[in-house]
Amino acid sequence: MLIATGRRMHRPTDPIAQPVFARAALQDLFGIDTAVIDAVLATFMQSMRTSVAELGPLLVRGELSAIANIAHRVKGASRMSGAMAMAQAAESLERAAAAGDVALVHASVGELDRQWGQFQKICPP
Repeated sequence: MLIATGRRMHRPTDPIAQPVFARAALQDLFGIDTAVIDAVLATFMQSMRTSVAELGPLLVRGELSAIANIAHRVKGASRMSGAMAMAQAAESLERAAAAGDVALVHASVGELDRQWGQFQKICPP
């Protein structure tokens, strides 16, 4: 199944076209103050740990509406924090959950988890 993302369709198994981390997104919001940027990243990482942990039990129970809500929250927080590949994966997850496509939700959760792992390698806690 394909998911509309702006001008093109995206399948959660397609390669993510966005960078794992774009520090410029944070600098656009907060300037070059590294202390503020580090604090935002720390808050983002803690929030992501919680959100990613919540997805597993929701997936087991098939709670697609709750998964879509978390994916929406992750998408926005990721964009603001410069985690652009995670934002793209979260958008795919949100759309799959909203469409009720369980198989696609499972694939999208896997992709979001993979992107979260990549982000943690670049921005360790």
